[in-house]
Amino acid sequence: MVLRSDVNLARPKQPLHLALLEKCAYFEKEMPDLVAFRNSADHSDFLTYGRLKENILRVGNYFHSNGFKKGEVCAFVLPNCWEFAVSMVGAWTAGMTASAASVQFTHYEIHHQLVDSEAVVVITEDTYLEKVLQAVKDVPRIREIISIQSCPSPLPPNVIPFDKLLSTSPNFDPQTISIDMDNDLITLPYSSGTTGAPKGVMITHLNLAYTLDIFLDNERRKWEAMGVGLEIIIGKTSLAVLPQYHAMGMFTMVSLAYSGVQQVMFRKYNLRSLLEHTEKFEVTVLILVPAIITQLASSPLLDQFDLSSVMSISCGSAPLSKNVIDKIKSRLPITIRQSYGMTEMSLGSHFSRLDQPDEATGKLNANMEMKVLSQETGKECGPMEVGELRVKGPVVMKGYKNRPDDTAKTFDEEGFLITGDLVYYDQDGYLYVCERTKELIKVKGAQVAPAELEDLILGIDGVLDCAVTGIPDERNGEVPRAFIVRRGNHPTEEEIHRYVNERVARYKRLDGGITFIDAIPRTPSGKMLRRKLKELYLQETNSKSKL
Repeated sequence: MVLRSDVNLARPKQPLHLALLEKCAYFEKEMPDLVAFRNSADHSDFLTYGRLKENILRVGNYFHSNGFKKGEVCAFVLPNCWEFAVSMVGAWTAGMTASAASVQFTHYEIHHQLVDSEAVVVITEDTYLEKVLQAVKDVPRIREIISIQSCPSPLPPNVIPFDKLLSTSPNFDPQTISIDMDNDLITLPYSSGTTGAPKGVMITHLNLAYTLDIFLDNERRKWEAMGVGLEIIIGKTSLAVLPQYHAMGMFTMVSLAYSGVQQVMFRKYNLRSLLEHTEKFEVTVLILVPAIITQLASSPLLDQFDLSSVMSISCGSAPLSKNVIDKIKSRLPITIRQSYGMTEMSLGSHFSRLDQPDEATGKLNANMEMKVLSQETGKECGPMEVGELRVKGPVVMKGYKNRPDDTAKTFDEEGFLITGDLVYYDQDGYLYVCERTKELIKVKGAQVAPAELEDLILGIDGVLDCAVTGIPDERNGEVPRAFIVRRGNHPTEEEIHRYVNERVARYKRLDGGITFIDAIPRTPSGKMLRRKLKELYLQETNSKSKL
């Protein structure tokens, strides 16, 4: 059966950036000292809502006045910082599309995203400038490189300082830029979907505006159930530890700014600093990923800080195990609120509810539809029956950029997004994830596509065949392990690690190790049997433990 939400919200009337600017103007007038963003490493580095609005308009005016056109892509290679928010929303006001890359990416990975996204400008900071300059080589579309100066060293002459954007006049009316909500792209994040190499996910202005309205409606219902309004969170503090290049981190940044919440920006995650800031700012809700919660649950640091303000932990990006839930709840009197989503859904299809079971990942959001199909029969499942989740609604992406075949494979004949996740729902409509996306490896919540690593390893002389799969890891959730067929005794394990490490971000490395085998197990049709590889790894592990 197809399930439909019993809540239907009206179509958003304006793009998200205009709604955000209106909120900034309201906060500037009513609460002029209200802080939007603060640097966790330097609390004197902050931005009020009034300054946030002004700087967004300065950036928008810079792009508009310097010939950047609606629909062109602005790429970002930035850590969490207020400049990220300012420049991203500023680009939106000029009608541009934002495509953010991880600062952990190598120049090889950044180059791929710049070329594939057809970016025309890159915003970074001097810490990452060298690899960005390497990445833009042979990318003729790039017209400008803009860099924040975090140290006094001068920038290269071909790089524009970010301060130039902030010195532009704020006298700019973004409403003069006509936005087609249904078709114009607001963001172009990169995701591997359920399989394959990273692809540009086309998120429209309507997708993200609907996501904000659905999220706020869900939050409003939670607070009203407790007898208060959503405005109670104005002036509260949230800790931005999730990377803002990621869909979850980016949306959290925007939605909390809209809600009047101070966000303390963490350039790099550090557990002690997280706990210190939770105590200092009396944070009520921690927004984390499973890897951080797992670390938190076992750390002796937890007993050194007063966390009595914390009411709940919100979790996304991957399912949280029952063992970790029980462990963290034995140490903190909190509720766990898991949600479910994918980059292809702008954020998610299921948001957490006030009284949901800890292991559930929310209920179907407003304006959304879902069905669960049996893998054996292909028929629609009822409550408590496990099958593959498919969703449909206004937050689902337009498709993958320049990849019509991949887009077609990701939707079924009725227009439902095929998630690849095995789930079931209970009698109350709560969703439970049984098994994550078939092939993706989640390292601390970050996606690692086996196909991307396999393609890379197959480029090494002497490698005849290769398969990569995720193996359990207590600290990271999972880590990649490669199974390689080689010619004779070459290449060596050391040579393979060196080749891969030079070309991928730290979290994509083969930290799970390498196994040399005679042949990759496949079905008669040639599809890899990754399950067999995991079984082989477990057999190796068990054999070693008995020695």
